Amino acid sequence: MSFDPELEVDGDLLNDFLEEFVEKQRDIEGDLMRLEADPTDGELLANIFRAVHTIKGNACFCKMEPVSQFAHSLEELLQAVRSGAISFTPQLSEVVLLSMDRINTIVQCFVASEPQEVEQNHKIEQSLLAISSVQSGERYAAIQYSLCLLSDSFDDLGSDFDLSAESSEADAAASCGLEGDLDYFYLLMKQSEQRSIFWQGRGERVLSLAMEMNAIAGTPIEPYKLTAAIYLHDFAMGLLPEFIISKNERLSDDELLLLHNHPLIAAQLMGRLPGWDGVREMIFQHHERLDGKGYPQQLTGDDICDGAQLIGVVDAYISLTRPRADRLHKRSVMRAILELNNNKETQFSARWVTVLNTVIKQRYLKRS
Repeated sequence: MSFDPELEVDGDLLNDFLEEFVEKQRDIEGDLMRLEADPTDGELLANIFRAVHTIKGNACFCKMEPVSQFAHSLEELLQAVRSGAISFTPQLSEVVLLSMDRINTIVQCFVASEPQEVEQNHKIEQSLLAISSVQSGERYAAIQYSLCLLSDSFDDLGSDFDLSAESSEADAAASCGLEGDLDYFYLLMKQSEQRSIFWQGRGERVLSLAMEMNAIAGTPIEPYKLTAAIYLHDFAMGLLPEFIISKNERLSDDELLLLHNHPLIAAQLMGRLPGWDGVREMIFQHHERLDGKGYPQQLTGDDICDGAQLIGVVDAYISLTRPRADRLHKRSVMRAILELNNNKETQFSARWVTVLNTVIKQRYLKRS
């Protein structure tokens, strides 16, 4: 059956479909996270398969052929995992997660009577089928290809936020006689970033996103102080030994101890300079967690200052969506947002995660 954009679907039937689709998508997202923790849980995998199968069947009943076709390709991939032909991995989990988001986009286009991205959807469907059909030695490349196709609309959302407001922060610092300090902090950040190819440009990405979030939240943190904190929050990482910076596997306990000292070193530098009240705390506490499992002081809840909580959320988001020495595979924007939301109120500030959701949604809608 071909898709006819003029074909009308009963309103009540469509509403029922949309209501169940939202429920199934939410269930799939939760089950995927749990399955990553225990990839051997066959019941979770069966739940995901059944949810996709239900979406496909409902879409057929509502004459949504683009939805049912895409869901069929995803269903075939999941069946290959269920049969044991393919192992479940975090990368495969992300393929499923992004595929569900793609199905959501197809559904929304159908509801709004907007044209479908037929060619792109077909490419993705074929890439999903290829994952289960290629030889095992080629499977990793097939998964990466699917991720590239699925991430086309998301990957760079966090990398080019507007920095046009930066001059206003410099003006505010100048009015306090601190402009020279801010210039110095910037140079320290840029020099530190030269120690690793994975760090270059990171500070400016963190700054631009943090500034936008701070503005949307009503500017609770003085922008020039937030700028200073971001310039310096990771600069002491550049003082680590080269073998730690470039290590592509888990750090030892002794190496972690060295790594965990970097907020203290930067905070001590800031503590020697007058006029930067509150900045030292933002730097010192940006790796603390609400549940007390962060470092270096294991602070909890409101004992962590607001600026540090903001930087912690942004820092984690940028880290997830960019490659690192110990993890070349970067998360998609959607996956990073999901992880942060799943850890709000334990690791991250729920308030700042909510603001991040708003910013990313606005950026995505603007690009769309």
